[in-house]
Amino acid sequence: MLELQRVAQRVAVSRKKNKDLEPEREYIGYLLKEYIGQELQKTRERFQQEESDKKACLDLQKQAKQELSELIGRLNELHTTQGRLQGLVQAYDNVEESYNKKWQPGASALQRNMLGEYEAGALKVMAEKLVADEQEASDRQKQQQQNLSSLKTAFSDLERSLQDCSKERGSKEQL
Repeated sequence: MLELQRVAQRVAVSRKKNKDLEPEREYIGYLLKEYIGQELQKTRERFQQEESDKKACLDLQKQAKQELSELIGRLNELHTTQGRLQGLVQAYDNVEESYNKKWQPGASALQRNMLGEYEAGALKVMAEKLVADEQEASDRQKQQQQNLSSLKTAFSDLERSLQDCSKERGSKEQL
């Protein structure tokens, strides 16, 4: 029985200790509840913030894809324009080369360098040469017109002389 009393005493001491520790346990429970509540609130706020950030990132991604699509379209347009312009440049180069072969044989031909540009001053020199050639051609044309006019005058004089001679011969023959 002694054993039973000891156990009963221990149970009583334990109950008394439990009763004495009850307010402390309740306080610890309260502290745990507050801590868990705060952590839960922080977790909810973080979750909402992450959701908001995720949505913002998705919006930015969507906008970037749209801009990329527009830029790709613009790039394709620019490639098309570039191809068309290169074709025009090639056509001009062919015409220029044909012109050079036809009208400028030899070393004085107007040629482009490796960069596709004319040498410095080459166009100015060519323009001056063309102006001089035009002036020379105009002078030649005037000279030829003067020569033609003088030949016409001489021809008219010869015709009159011939007619006069014919008239004189006709009058001499009648005599």
